[in-house]
Amino acid sequence: MKKIFLIFLFFSFAKLDESNWATTRFETFWKKTFKQMTFREPIYFLPYDIRLGYYEYGGLNYFDELDNFLSENDNLESNPYNSTDIDFPDISSKKFRKMVTLELDFLRYNFLKDFQNNIDIHIGFGYKLYKNINKIEFSNGDFLDPEFNEFNVNSTFIKQVNPRYYNYLYLSKGYARASFYNSSGIDANGSGISNHVGLGFNFISKNNNEKSNFHYGIELRFSSLKIDNINEPNNLNRIDDFNMENIGLIFSFGVGYGGNKTLGDKAFMKMLNKNYIDSYEEFKLYKLSDKIYNKSKLDKMVEFSKSQIPYKFYKDAVVFYSNNQFDYSLNSLNKVNYKNDFDLEYKVNSLKYIIADKMLNEFNNNKNKFSIDYQIQFYKDLIKVSPKISKNVNKKLYPLFLQKGDYLFQNNNYEEAYEFYMYSITTGESNPEQIKIKLSNLIISILNEAYDFLEKKENIIAYEKLFFAKNIAVDNNEFIQSLMDILENRKKSIMLDKTQEKMRILISEKEIPIEIINKKEILIGDRLIDIKNILGSPENEISRKIEDRTYKMINYLIDNRSYKLFFKNDILIDIDFE
Repeated sequence: MKKIFLIFLFFSFAKLDESNWATTRFETFWKKTFKQMTFREPIYFLPYDIRLGYYEYGGLNYFDELDNFLSENDNLESNPYNSTDIDFPDISSKKFRKMVTLELDFLRYNFLKDFQNNIDIHIGFGYKLYKNINKIEFSNGDFLDPEFNEFNVNSTFIKQVNPRYYNYLYLSKGYARASFYNSSGIDANGSGISNHVGLGFNFISKNNNEKSNFHYGIELRFSSLKIDNINEPNNLNRIDDFNMENIGLIFSFGVGYGGNKTLGDKAFMKMLNKNYIDSYEEFKLYKLSDKIYNKSKLDKMVEFSKSQIPYKFYKDAVVFYSNNQFDYSLNSLNKVNYKNDFDLEYKVNSLKYIIADKMLNEFNNNKNKFSIDYQIQFYKDLIKVSPKISKNVNKKLYPLFLQKGDYLFQNNNYEEAYEFYMYSITTGESNPEQIKIKLSNLIISILNEAYDFLEKKENIIAYEKLFFAKNIAVDNNEFIQSLMDILENRKKSIMLDKTQEKMRILISEKEIPIEIINKKEILIGDRLIDIKNILGSPENEISRKIEDRTYKMINYLIDNRSYKLFFKNDILIDIDFE
């Protein structure tokens, strides 16, 4: 039978009705890598961001030259300067179309932080200064040296999948002032609208002493600037308009708030690692937070973790069992909540039986090292582990109960001896004749003890012994009853003597004339009228009628002592005094 359980246990282990939040290794990797911030705190504020960058620019459609960025192989298919001046400098060489930039973005705030944490949308303000690296000379000695100053409103869309970094999309639109060249101390300038689109990647460096974190990273920037109205000095007409597209590489560093993992994220990772017990508890704690995100997902994960806890306990129990850690294994099994999973219930009970059987065999080989009481308790506890093993255990318990009963019997502890003899019967392994002999010997010893107490006139103890013997006796009931009758008569005699003594005290304190006392002695069974003739009228009299019987109590007050006489149908049955 045990072999069948073992085979079933280990071949069905993989067929548990258990499920995983991630079903494949790749899915597990994906969720651990890209979903670990499901319940994250949003990045809610970016006070400032300082940017340093490098641009290469051209005219319209220069974005198509992205593959030539950071090389010298681009073709200037369209010039950003629209000019009819035949003496306008040639900027086809890339060295004349390179710029550096200094930028400052500030007060970017996530106004949707209380509503969602999937994409952090920041809106803020910015300033940009970008200037040509090399200048080129006009024929008259002026230099083409463009410089741009811009104020803008910008938006940043952040997607964070890791607490250490995030990706973002940067958009801005601004007003730019341009200075192209200086002639005779006067600038040729203009203004226009700029647009910027950037794709960036930022790292987050934690600052353990502050709430803020340090952000730094790199961004690929695509920008355009169009200036239609250009004011030139000295009636020059060198530039009709300026229409630039540029590609840049921007390095940034700044400060940000938020973007941290929450208790919900920690619980999510534990769930993916199949630590369902801790994940369930931490999910519940996260639900108590002031602000939670993705509530629908959270509720599903809570229920999923809860549903997998029984299987987690069972798998732990199997591991403990394989390491011969039976107590730990049973502790895990006792925590399994089956619900309506009959298959899991059967597996749990089967493993309990296997453990109990192994513990039984190991203990049987070493039981002589332990006391009888320890052996009995061990076997009884083993039945609690698995009732299926009770038959094998009861075969061991039966002789132990008898042995314990015999020990108690030999030490004159007859009541407890009887209990253990009865325990032996409950095992279903008892020999009726053997039990009958032991009970007969027990009753004889009890009767002998009761008789000794009778001889010593310790009637109450003797009565208790006889009453116990009568309850457990199968035979000898007549002999036991005769001894109990003797005790009953003694009891009545003692009560009568005590009542008569009370009467004598009453009469002596009442100071009744001796001639009246000699005429009539007050005894149990006297009539009410005769007692009143001796003692006189009582202080008060109370009557109660129950069916055809009348009960009375009369009270005499003598020398500040109250005497109460009790009558049934006007016949004295008892007396008491205070």
